[in-house]
Amino acid sequence: MKIIQFALFLLFALSFNQGAAQKCRYEIDEIDAVTELIVKRTEPVEITEVNDHPLYMKAQCIGENKYLKVRYYRYNSFTINTSKPFEIIFTDQTSVQIQARDMPESKNTGGFIKVSSLLIFDLTKDQYQQLLKKPATQIKYFIDGGGYIRKDVRKRDQENIQYIMRCVLLDSDS
Repeated sequence: MKIIQFALFLLFALSFNQGAAQKCRYEIDEIDAVTELIVKRTEPVEITEVNDHPLYMKAQCIGENKYLKVRYYRYNSFTINTSKPFEIIFTDQTSVQIQARDMPESKNTGGFIKVSSLLIFDLTKDQYQQLLKKPATQIKYFIDGGGYIRKDVRKRDQENIQYIMRCVLLDSDS
């Protein structure tokens, strides 16, 4: 009898944790006081490693506009070439190419900005839907100095992009 009770408790605990894992975690989740647009930005999730350091992504929506933000570390003068497309390859071998928006040079040379870069991608509805519906297995990016790099996404992280995209899903997206 105690074995059955323990098994039921374990099953309940696992199902509770699974539901908690799907709960969105936000840096911002509010309605803008001036524009009255919904503004959501997820906490970053690790997708893979680049230059032997984590590559993080977070999703953002401002009203119906969707964005993907990518942060990586620039140690040893490593930089991703933003004039070339950034590609996310899915489990079905299809992919989506996204282009980073031009970012002004930061005058702040201290702290986190000195060792990391932030790329912001404006997503079309089609790009957003692909990222929402398909697990990612690889990313491909070009580096300054020429050439491209393909990085595998670890099995445990393959649904992280889908997770953050679900967190900025609005009723009007359905």
